[in-house]
Amino acid sequence: MAKPRAQNASIDRIRELLDYDPLTGIFCWKVQRGRQRAGAVAGCVTSRGYRYICIDGFFYLAQRIAWLLISGEWPEFEVDHEDRCRDHNWESNLRPATSAQNKHNSSLRRDNTSGHVGVSFMSHTGKWRASMIHEGKFSYLGEFVNKADAVEARLSAARPARGEFFS
Repeated sequence: MAKPRAQNASIDRIRELLDYDPLTGIFCWKVQRGRQRAGAVAGCVTSRGYRYICIDGFFYLAQRIAWLLISGEWPEFEVDHEDRCRDHNWESNLRPATSAQNKHNSSLRRDNTSGHVGVSFMSHTGKWRASMIHEGKFSYLGEFVNKADAVEARLSAARPARGEFFS
């Protein structure tokens, strides 16, 4: 969907085209653009839940534009949604993150059957295994008879390692 871009749009150009409400995270057009009237909500939400806004023929993630307008500069890496909702672009919900930090703050996978990240049932042993990946390294935390013990082992290891991006 997004065209490659040689450089990011300037903050002045974005301020010329968009109004951003940091309390609601909503972007509105200041000017009429094609079929979009001034005052209309800017951008569209993709099937993956992210809002993209087209500026001068190039698509930008709304959270990156929000971060630019909040901080005055384009984010160096990624912008994480603290509540994990990809179209909640209000200021208090956004934070800069590396790719790894952003992945740490993700929802459970669809195929997760334990209800907890990093905890799985090992049918061949009849035990619960706790594990995690941190800084690209797999950590085996043990096998447990009780699911609650495996969950506690995972939480105890993940909290200090991941800080504010803990999940």
